[in-house]
Amino acid sequence: MNKEELLNSLARKHKVTKEATQLEKSLSKSLAVKQQAKKSWNVPIIVLSLVGIYAGGLQGYDVGMILLGIAIILGILKYRKMKESSKKVEILEKQLELEMSKPEYQAEIQNFPIKFYDSYSINRLYQLINEERATTLQEAFNLLENQLNAEYQINLAEQNLVSVQATERSARVTAVSSTISAFNTSKK
Repeated sequence: MNKEELLNSLARKHKVTKEATQLEKSLSKSLAVKQQAKKSWNVPIIVLSLVGIYAGGLQGYDVGMILLGIAIILGILKYRKMKESSKKVEILEKQLELEMSKPEYQAEIQNFPIKFYDSYSINRLYQLINEERATTLQEAFNLLENQLNAEYQINLAEQNLVSVQATERSARVTAVSSTISAFNTSKK
């Protein structure tokens, strides 16, 4: 294949995969919202329920019922949010499945690595060939894989840096609190 044929082929693949890639991105965000909704309000609901029961026994019926009422309202809000996000995830999954089952999507995936069969990767492959950084599709795959690996390594390094910075902050706080404790103990 010459350059123009490769670019035309990649342009077709990009066009076919664009909608599926957007749906995958939306689905990923919706799954994150669903997980967040599942975890949210657990502690306040439990605490308010327990405090409501305890306060109802000690302080009187009114205080306990108010706290239990707030816990119930939070529980209902959590349930609605989870139901809403589950429904959205289900709709997006069906849309994605429908998009990926289209004949043109299936036809373009033939003889193409599934790892790179998304709009973002295809666009990058197109740019590599268009800028003549690669002359064949195989060279473009290898170059893109190297780029993705480098990005992954940089991301890991950034996460590691954040972790080290958090540890340093924690160590400084511990050192300061130890110094203050030692000073207060020596005053006695």
